Amino acid sequence: MAVAPRKRNARGQGSALRHEIVRATIALIDEVDLESEVTLRSIARAASVSAPAIYAHFPDRDAVLESVTETSWEEIVRAIVANSDQAVEPRDRLMRGCLAYIEFAQRHPLRYTLMTLRAGATSGAHDALDVLTGALARCRGGETDDSGVIAAGLSAALHGMAMMNRMQSSAPWIGGYDVEDVLAGLIDSAISFQPPGAD
Repeated sequence: MAVAPRKRNARGQGSALRHEIVRATIALIDEVDLESEVTLRSIARAASVSAPAIYAHFPDRDAVLESVTETSWEEIVRAIVANSDQAVEPRDRLMRGCLAYIEFAQRHPLRYTLMTLRAGATSGAHDALDVLTGALARCRGGETDDSGVIAAGLSAALHGMAMMNRMQSSAPWIGGYDVEDVLAGLIDSAISFQPPGAD
């Protein structure tokens, strides 16, 4: 991948270089097909720095990918909010937010895989679940004790749909249904769900 020479950061701008390394790694991941292609050497080339310069900010490649994961979850949250803001009704807002999540996975397949397979949930991932929980609660008429667990279930189903749609393949268990139709069914079921013992 051809890159233009990077202008050297002035003294005291180390945080700017760290940010550049993360952004360059994101661009690299979105361009390649396999995680094995994302090495410290390829990251250094993408960021137009030497490999030792990376060690001044990250102890190893995994640390770079951890920062990429957090930044990417923040990106998903912004996309969910921006897409949701195009609608007024709570259900439509939730639907648009869920679609934004699936569309991110389709646009950035390798990055999404790395984000969801890495150990431990980042604060950005928790923020994404919080946004979903709040949107679902508004659809159900306000915060309730079961909003979180229902949102977690919807989130798990959403991840399954994102992975399926990311591979642009149809699985036998979804039949010939359109992704948006299946998502609409999931959302309506989550909105109307009543836990055992509820009136």
